[in-house]
Amino acid sequence: MKVHIRFIGRESKDGYGAFIADYMKRMTRWQVRQYGQEASRSRVSADVLKAAEAKFLLKTDTPQMLHVALDERGKSYTSQAFAHFMAQQEQSGRDLTFMIGGAHGLDKDLLKRADHKIAFGVQTWPHAMVRLMLTEQIYRAQQILQGHPYHK
Repeated sequence: MKVHIRFIGRESKDGYGAFIADYMKRMTRWQVRQYGQEASRSRVSADVLKAAEAKFLLKTDTPQMLHVALDERGKSYTSQAFAHFMAQQEQSGRDLTFMIGGAHGLDKDLLKRADHKIAFGVQTWPHAMVRLMLTEQIYRAQQILQGHPYHK
């Protein structure tokens, strides 16, 4: 299964980037790739900006792809439940795209189109931290499904 993490924001040049890279190197079960686009600095309305960002986030779209939006109003998963979710998608033969929006969030049409919405709580997190948490949870799901003691 291919897993795409598409995000709006800068590549992390701080400590988060090193942690993300480390988890990415450890992935063996799924082919995981991250793609980012820097947020626009133009002075347009938030709705226009979110619509433009949605085009990038859906760039790898295929009919068989499952779209997962990271949104504060989404469903919260335990790590075990997230691993089960990943296993279900793997068995379905569908690839996944996780989408992380910019500073204004995700476009309303993109949210309607998403197959699933996932939340990492109701707090607002820095984008680099969200990417790190998502990457770690994908790695943790891999370890849970392989019966590895990483998840205690």
